Amino acid sequence: MESIAVLVVDRDEPTRSELAAFVAEEFDAEVRTADSVATATEMVESEPPTVLVTGYEFADGTGLELVALAREHNPSCGCILYTHSETVDTESFEDVIVDFVAKESANDKEVLRGLIEQTGIEQTQASHPVPDTEQQRLDAVERFREGGNIEAFERVVQLAADHFGVDSAALVVVRRDDVEAIATVGPDLVPEFRDQSLSTHALVADEQVLGVEDTRTDPRFSDIDAVQDAGIVAYLGATVRDQTGEAVAVLSVFGSEPRAFDADDREYLGRLATLAGDLIGLDDGETE
Repeated sequence: MESIAVLVVDRDEPTRSELAAFVAEEFDAEVRTADSVATATEMVESEPPTVLVTGYEFADGTGLELVALAREHNPSCGCILYTHSETVDTESFEDVIVDFVAKESANDKEVLRGLIEQTGIEQTQASHPVPDTEQQRLDAVERFREGGNIEAFERVVQLAADHFGVDSAALVVVRRDDVEAIATVGPDLVPEFRDQSLSTHALVADEQVLGVEDTRTDPRFSDIDAVQDAGIVAYLGATVRDQTGEAVAVLSVFGSEPRAFDADDREYLGRLATLAGDLIGLDDGETE
C-alpha cells in the first residue's frame, strides 16, 4: 500500500493528538498536525498533503480556506471537514465541495476512516490520468449535473452520431471514481468506472480531442475488459467546457470497426463540444 501524507488541523490539542494517532494506526501515513490556519498554510505550501482533515473555526480563519489552499497546491487532495455540525455556516459550502464528518456522531471514526481511504489511498493509486485542476473540475461537474439541459444535449449527441455514421454516441461526465452518460444515442457503451473509461483520457488529450483508431491494439485500452467487452473498437471524444473553462463532460462517439480520425473529424467533434458547452445553463425555452 502506498504511503499517504495526512495533515490534521484542529485548534483543540486533545482532538488533534487523538486524530493523528488514529490515522497513523489505521494507515501507512505520514501524519503532521497544526493548530491554526497560519501554521497549516506553511505546511501545505511547503509539502502539500494527500489528505487534509481540518476543523472549521480557527482564530485566524476557517477550515474552508485551508481546503481551497490545499487544492490549489494539490488538485486531487482529499479534504475532510471534521467538526461539530452546529458550528458550520452552510452557506459557505456554496463554492466548495468537501466531505463532512460530525464530531458528535457515534461512528465518526469509522466514517473518517472510509473517507481517508477513498479520497487518499484510492486517489494516489489511480491508474488513469488526472487533469491539473482536478478538484475545480469535479466541483464544476457536480454543478453541471444539477442543471443540465438533457434534451438539448441529446440533440447534440444525435448530430455527432449522424455525422460519423455510428450506432452509439454519448455525452459523458467523468467524476472522481466513475463515469456517467447523461445523454445517449443507441446502446450505452460507457464503462462504469473512471479507470476503464476512454473519456477520462480525452480530458488530458492534446487540444482536448482524443481519437483511437483501434482499442484492441492500443496499449492504453487493449487490456481493459469493459472497453473490449462492449465492442468499442474506434473512439473519438472531445472535451466540453462550461463558462468558467472547466472540463465538465466529454462528447464521445463509438465505432465497432477500426477507423482513423483525421483533422477534419477532430475539428467537427470539437465544434459540437463547444456547442454543448454553450448550451450549459440555458433552460429548455432558450434552446428551442
